[in-house]
Amino acid sequence: MTGRGKPDLKSDLRVLEAIAGDTSLAVIVLDPDGLIVDWGRGAESFYGFGRSRACGSHFTELMPPESRGRFQRCLAHLVASGTTSNSPDCTLEGARLIDGGKHREVWSTATAVKDDAGAVQRVVVLEHDITETRQDRIRLDSYLDTSADAIVIVNRDGEIVRCNGEAENLTGYSHEELLHEVYEKLVPDAVRVAHRRNHLDFYDNAQSREMGSGLALSIRHRSGEEIPVQISLTPVTVAEETTVLVRIRDIRRELEINKSLARSRDEAERHLRAKSRFLAAASHDLRQPLQAINMYLGVLESQQDAEGRRDTINRIRRSADSINELLNGLLDLSRLESGAIVPQVGSFPVSEVLERVHNNAVTTAQQKGQSFTFMDCSAYVRTDKNLLEQLLMNLASNAIRYTDEGGRIVLGCRHQRDAIEIRVVDNGIGIAEEHIGSIFEEYVRISGSDRGVQGAGLGLAIVRQITELLGLQIRVRSQVGRGTEFSLVVPRIPRARHKRRRAEGVAATRPVVAGATVLMLEDNAAVLDSTVQFLESRKFRVLAASDTARAYAYLADGAVTPDLIISDYSLDNGENGLEAIKGMRSRLRRSVPAILISGHTSTQLRHEAKLENCHLIHKPLEPQALLAAIEALLRQPAQPDDNAE
Repeated sequence: MTGRGKPDLKSDLRVLEAIAGDTSLAVIVLDPDGLIVDWGRGAESFYGFGRSRACGSHFTELMPPESRGRFQRCLAHLVASGTTSNSPDCTLEGARLIDGGKHREVWSTATAVKDDAGAVQRVVVLEHDITETRQDRIRLDSYLDTSADAIVIVNRDGEIVRCNGEAENLTGYSHEELLHEVYEKLVPDAVRVAHRRNHLDFYDNAQSREMGSGLALSIRHRSGEEIPVQISLTPVTVAEETTVLVRIRDIRRELEINKSLARSRDEAERHLRAKSRFLAAASHDLRQPLQAINMYLGVLESQQDAEGRRDTINRIRRSADSINELLNGLLDLSRLESGAIVPQVGSFPVSEVLERVHNNAVTTAQQKGQSFTFMDCSAYVRTDKNLLEQLLMNLASNAIRYTDEGGRIVLGCRHQRDAIEIRVVDNGIGIAEEHIGSIFEEYVRISGSDRGVQGAGLGLAIVRQITELLGLQIRVRSQVGRGTEFSLVVPRIPRARHKRRRAEGVAATRPVVAGATVLMLEDNAAVLDSTVQFLESRKFRVLAASDTARAYAYLADGAVTPDLIISDYSLDNGENGLEAIKGMRSRLRRSVPAILISGHTSTQLRHEAKLENCHLIHKPLEPQALLAAIEALLRQPAQPDDNAE
């Protein structure tokens, strides 16, 4: 661009623009002081005004104040050094003020033009509008920074030119270690050749798509671990170069969730199959005693002698017991599975539980002609006392059920280092080895159908639920025709220093408080009538109410003061027994003892009943259990009602 003597930049400017071939390239000629001396067509188009307005003004007037100092340093360097190439010091990216006060971003280079003596006469500035590119870059940076997935941008040569922080986290490499490295370092060895071929094929038909659809993909971590991922490819233009944005999603957690869901689905299907089996069996087991009860009632209608009627009544009672056993088993299992039971862990002498289990089960064993032996144990254990008793009672009942007349059952314990092994041993029919794995499943009955053995198949399922709830270990050994041994390992604690209080066994039943007035609220006519008749047969005075309006009417003007309130929880018209009990106590101005009866087993209901000082009994209700609750409540001193108006 220089000739002999002083350069002719006017003609050289046109030549330069012709060579550039693009009017978007702004060519501006400055003198050594930064004054504009010439202004090309591209500059006119970019800045929005012509040569006459531009020439004579200082080039920094086209810049925001914060950019002017940097340009002045660049210009001074050029004039002092006589640099004629695009040195890094004179390659600038910055903002420009165009006509109308708008800002545009430019990529700018400055080159010195010297005369024959080597003195700088002019400075040629070439500017390219990169506003859109800059905005695209900002959007891309924002996308990379905010993405929850690892992202790398790869050029045609397979070199990583951009990456985000998630890519560092996922691969184990730092930002510096990833940049300008080939992407293949992240590709497992087994698929590198295929990946190289597919990478080149992508540029022949660059379009957004998922990578390896239907295949199990993985990337190689710095440690050598292969991490399962999903990969999507998107063509992206960066600095006028087509690259591929590789989005890598870590799917390890997703795979674990899917495995867990699959296990849950399989478990649910297993439970569904088991419950289907049970429903078929339960339908039969419920109909059998109901049919027997109907037949016995028919017999009662024609029986005249008292002895025969008593025998028939006993048979009806046994049939009802079969129904109660089935429903109670379902209730216990439901409460355990729903988490409604919270263990109350404490320390106690294990013999207290063993004696109660023996005392409760020995009569049934004797009725079958069996011997039931209890071996005393001096150890103290730490667990939930009531749940342990229920667990052992189920094991004892199972042993009695599957042991023939004349058989023997032993309940005792064996000392271990830090635990007690409680054992229930029988010489009954035993369990085949292939069935031992399934005996703790719900609704499974082994060897019962061909021996006339009664049972719903829930007892051992409840045992399993309780052991899991308490964190205990249970083992079973059995041999067909020889018998079965169930053993339960329970944590042992050092024996208390004070003298151990021996279990008192089953307390003698005290007479129920007779003559008391009971207000009974129940919206089911049959349940109300049967319960009223039962209580009246036990010498109670009963006020029967089928709704809250009737119950409140009894209390009007203080005409009647019940000693006890019994209410069903679920009443008609959206009412509930807890609210009804609160209303009656408020009217009576004292906290009358109350029993709440419900088929719901939720923890929330138990909590609410406790807050309202109500004794909760779950359906189906057994007469003796109701009498025991009534007696216990009536012997408590009456309390004033804090909610009384």
